[in-house]
Amino acid sequence: MLVNVVAENVLEACIETLQRVPGIRAVRVLSDEERGRVLELEMKAERKVLMGLMPGINVGVREALSKKIVVAAITDMEFKWPDAPCVRLVCEGEEIGLEFKGGDPEEMRRKGYIVVGSFAIKKDKVRLLKEKREKCLLELLPLELPLLEGVKGVKRAVIGSPSPPADEYLKKLFNVWGEGLGTIIVGFDVEQA
Repeated sequence: MLVNVVAENVLEACIETLQRVPGIRAVRVLSDEERGRVLELEMKAERKVLMGLMPGINVGVREALSKKIVVAAITDMEFKWPDAPCVRLVCEGEEIGLEFKGGDPEEMRRKGYIVVGSFAIKKDKVRLLKEKREKCLLELLPLELPLLEGVKGVKRAVIGSPSPPADEYLKKLFNVWGEGLGTIIVGFDVEQA
């Protein structure tokens, strides 16, 4: 019983913290059934082409869904994603490209990457990408949420960006629609007292 009280207090503190974040409009806890549906939608989306490029795996959403407590949030254009790579290109288990945010494209070029927008591919791996494209995949990475790490009792908080089908499902749960709105999944574990 004490464990549940601790988890409830931590959950309440996290929801209050998230609701104060600019760009987060609403937060709700996901039930086990809702978590299962989101995972099902993600797995279905992963079998298709992600981001218009190739098949992939949404590691961020999967990791968030694996946590003890999982919440979803509606975001608007004010929401600022953590400044870290959230997409990685992998071929046969080897990273051959990644998204870079806030970095210097010239620095990436000096490090041996071809830069296209905010995505960089290792020059010496372009041939591998061309030859083994069917064995390559995009990984949508989990991002840390330092804001929640400051909440007493929270450990290993991560954020994931749902695929369009899961995003639509979550918006239905919130009964929210509109231009410029998105969703995130936040998962975390709870330290026991």
